[in-house]
Order: sequence, then structure tokens, then C-alpha cells
Amino acid sequence: QAFVWYKAAADQGISSAQLNVGRMYADGIGVTKNETLARQYFEKAASHGDNRASFNLAVMEEQKKNYMGAYQWYELSTRDGMLDNKVINMSETKKTALAANLTPEQIRTARDRADQWIQSR
Repeated sequence: QAFVWYKAAADQGISSAQLNVGRMYADGIGVTKNETLARQYFEKAASHGDNRASFNLAVMEEQKKNYMGAYQWYELSTRDGMLDNKVINMSETKKTALAANLTPEQIRTARDRADQWIQSR
């Protein structure tokens, strides 16, 4: 039942509901697990500046071993919109760890993509 209410709110553009729907799809809570839909709802929340959603997108990319994409989303979660200090600290730690596996050029590209994401909203 919670999913129905969260989804209705998410579809009205409420970012916290979009984050929750994304989590529910990602974890299969009250709904069939669906990574594609989870990503879509996380992106919607991130587009409203929810850095928790950006963090979740980073984790998804890191799990797929897309380290440059993960770095981009961790970068976004440290400087965009609604800034949750716990998320910022975790993201900074993750960025430091990922940087060991990326070239300086890849890091620049990831940061540029983060800039483009912010500007495109």
C-alpha cells in the first residue's frame, strides 16, 4: 500500500517520494525489483537536487564497475541541491577510493559530466 501512495506523490514531482519509489524498485520492497525503474526514479529525484538520489545512482554505477560514472554521481552528491552531510561525507570517501582506479583525465571528465548534469536541469 505504501508503494501506491509514494508512486502517486512521485508522479506529482515530489522528490522525496521519487527517492522512496526508486529505493522500493531497487530493493524490491512492495514491488517487483526493477533496476531500470529504480534508476529512472533516482534520476528524477536527483534532477530536483536530492543528493541522496545521486548517491544511490553512484552506488548503482559502482556495482556495475562503471567507476567514472560512479565518480560523476558521487561528485554530484557532494555539491548539488539538498545537501545531506552524511551523504556528502560518504561520497567524499567513495570518490577518494575511486580516484585510485581512475586517471586524472577520467576524473576531469566525470566532473565535467557532473557540471553538465547540473546545467541541464
